[in-house]
Amino acid sequence: MSNSITCKNISMNFLDGSRKTSIIKNLNLQINQGDQAAILGQSGSGKSTLLNIMGGLMKPSNGTITVNGKNFLELDGKKLSRFRGENFGFIYQFHHLLKDFTAIENVMIPLQILGTERELAHSKAKKLLNKMGLKNRLDHRSADLSGGERQRVAIARAMIHKPKYIFADEPTGNLDKTTASKVFGIMNDMIGESNSSLIMVTHDIELADQFENKLILENGKIIH
Repeated sequence: MSNSITCKNISMNFLDGSRKTSIIKNLNLQINQGDQAAILGQSGSGKSTLLNIMGGLMKPSNGTITVNGKNFLELDGKKLSRFRGENFGFIYQFHHLLKDFTAIENVMIPLQILGTERELAHSKAKKLLNKMGLKNRLDHRSADLSGGERQRVAIARAMIHKPKYIFADEPTGNLDKTTASKVFGIMNDMIGESNSSLIMVTHDIELADQFENKLILENGKIIH
């Protein structure tokens, strides 16, 4: 069996009073480890909802999600958090760095949550940030970093533990075109080195064209 994340008959419904709205409708999708997929669709089509479901941040109304054959949504709170921490990385449009932490401290967090000793976590975070061109910004807090630098730190934080799957929600949406291209290039290089899958929600058609797979979410289902 190939390593993959598989959505089977996924539905997501929301209630507004007595009215039920179906955002995701009986959706089936498989992404193999090492693959890249861009998810496109109109605003409100459920792209971010689907990404959050696949990443275990939301539970679907119906259906199953498996990683390498394991239905991880059956896990309880702590075990689910541990599973996410070991297998997934998340990058968002807004970097969500801890403002009172330095760049290197932010990047160390995933490793420390998984029990890595502080000295080793520091060494790995320093090496990764150096590779991303942030050698002179390690001890700067997020307020002292540019938008592009913050996003590179966020990418490093998502990649530091070499997750199998990276979920990215408009990760370059707040950057100018030149910086966005540079940041995506760095992210792509890092993902290639770790053989991670990249599942990205984006409105940027030019960016999506660089992906092996472009998936369009329409009326709650994936169309190709």
